[in-house]
Amino acid sequence: AGNLATSVKIYQYLVATGEPNSLVLWTISKEMRLLMQLYEQPQNALSLGIWKNKVSSYQQALRRLNPQAFLAWPQLLLRIDAAIKGISKESPEHLILQSVTELCGQTLFQYQG
Repeated sequence: AGNLATSVKIYQYLVATGEPNSLVLWTISKEMRLLMQLYEQPQNALSLGIWKNKVSSYQQALRRLNPQAFLAWPQLLLRIDAAIKGISKESPEHLILQSVTELCGQTLFQYQG
């Protein structure tokens, strides 16, 4: 729904209850991929696996989001994965929080590569 405060609270709850970062990443990745696919194929929501009663929520999300942001999402997901695996020195929690913010249509940081 794009409510950043509620989304952050949900993420904080997941962290506090010990939810694995890899599972959180999987969920965020799935949602980001669905939104990117729906943007490119707006008429194919049901065939993309979006439930009929959720199609309007995804369409509202697309109206809220800047399609240019989609270009940075794959790199952000790779950075989260590398951080979870210990390949990078970045904080997986901070990167996940950044992805939650992106899904809400806002940006915490600009990645300079």
